Amino acid sequence: MTEKQLFTYTNTVICAELLSNYLDDLKETPVYRHMIKVHSKQLSVELEKMLKTELPKIFDVDEVFTVNLMREYKDLVENLTSASANDLIVIGQLIKEYKKDNSKFLDKFEITLTNID
Repeated sequence: MTEKQLFTYTNTVICAELLSNYLDDLKETPVYRHMIKVHSKQLSVELEKMLKTELPKIFDVDEVFTVNLMREYKDLVENLTSASANDLIVIGQLIKEYKKDNSKFLDKFEITLTNID
């Protein structure tokens, strides 16, 4: 797997977890279907297992790094699923600005990034 493929795969894992979390919010509504929830959860679990296997191969990293990175992905999923529609619009704009020039962005907003141990 190339690094680009791994990031695509990682995004797939995040999307599967987002789907699973959003389906939880639909319980008690007429559109909720338990089997969709079951399948999305199974997909999420299988994708995550594969990610844990492939991530160390690509980055040649140790287990602690992998666990920390997976925790960051889980936090991202939780933050996104708890965000309001307005929050998601702002998050999208922030990501676009960050991608334009990340060093300028970080200086402008004084955001401190912590290293993953």
